[in-house]
Amino acid sequence: MSAVSRKMRKNFAGVLVAISLGIMVCFALVNLVLMAEPEDTDARGSGRISGHPRASHLRSSSPLKPASMKRSASSAVHYSNFVSTGSGGAGGGLHLHRLTSGHRHFVPPYRVVHLDFKGAPPNLAYLKEFMGLVAKAGANGILVEYEDMFPYWGSVANASALNAFTKEQIGELLEAARSSGLEVIPLIQTFGHLEHVLKLEEFVSLREVPRFPQSICPSKSASVNVITTMIDQVMSLHAGYSQFLHIGCDEVYQLGLCSQCRNKLKASAAAAASATSTASERRIMSPRDLFVQHVTTVAQYVKTRHRVQPIIWDDMLRSMSLADLAESGLGDLVEPMVWVYVEDIDHFVEGSSWGAYSNVFDNIWAASAFKGAFGERLFMPNVLRHYRY
Repeated sequence: MSAVSRKMRKNFAGVLVAISLGIMVCFALVNLVLMAEPEDTDARGSGRISGHPRASHLRSSSPLKPASMKRSASSAVHYSNFVSTGSGGAGGGLHLHRLTSGHRHFVPPYRVVHLDFKGAPPNLAYLKEFMGLVAKAGANGILVEYEDMFPYWGSVANASALNAFTKEQIGELLEAARSSGLEVIPLIQTFGHLEHVLKLEEFVSLREVPRFPQSICPSKSASVNVITTMIDQVMSLHAGYSQFLHIGCDEVYQLGLCSQCRNKLKASAAAAASATSTASERRIMSPRDLFVQHVTTVAQYVKTRHRVQPIIWDDMLRSMSLADLAESGLGDLVEPMVWVYVEDIDHFVEGSSWGAYSNVFDNIWAASAFKGAFGERLFMPNVLRHYRY
């Protein structure tokens, strides 16, 4: 080999070493940025719920995604509607001065991690360790989606999987959360995503579409009976631990399709066409009205029977105008949890939706996802994709 060739190879190796060192320095700088603590001492969190007991939270989440995307680890924060400036009541929980006090970052009073337990949840020992970890990271609540892992009994006993938690284990979980300063918000699907119930032979008749176990028929009294039974059982084990109940209601794509719902819509149209109809009767009912009626029924039950605040996923509300939302009466019943699991939030939740929500609801939650919403098989999520100033 010539001296020139050896010299070129040495120079090439030197270039590679320089590039490698440059990359290592870049990664080190990125890690320093990610690890830097914010100036606001509240950002570290004590694991305790701060602010007004009804303080709200904002969270970023994504609409129009496949059902599997919602089944992910996610986080939620909650903001009050700043239009309301009072110090008490539903809209006064988060004071405006927290946005203008000179802190680098706004820290919402509720910082919640969503845990989806369906199928194969972590064991109790792991969950206890996990709760201590997220509390140290600044969370002060967990949103627990039990689905078939809750130990139902009586007429809905078969909705539980064979490896479901026991009542005693639920009690241990709640006590572990309390000792870590975490409020537990249970999540029960009450409209769509009810496969774990509607797949069972005894509940097939409650499906909106006979071939698919996704959505329950909102027009059958038996549907409401099943849902309220599940709510009663979940809340009986969470009494004293939770001031919120998430009732799901996302991605209810099958509406107004069963014979009973179709008959209700036809009757509304016939009444509107009648020469003797009143002004209210002249309004023709739509599938959206079926959705609002069912959510209203469930939310009213939760508030009056268990005296906790219902939360719903927001995606079914996004196509509603400000006038429709205001007329629905949902602003007095539920708090929407806006979910977008991608960076381009505006592509899914337009400014008009945020404006309508802020005018109708005192409190708005927002939810993002850090694992499972994309790259479902990734062992570790891409942190840089989620961490933004």
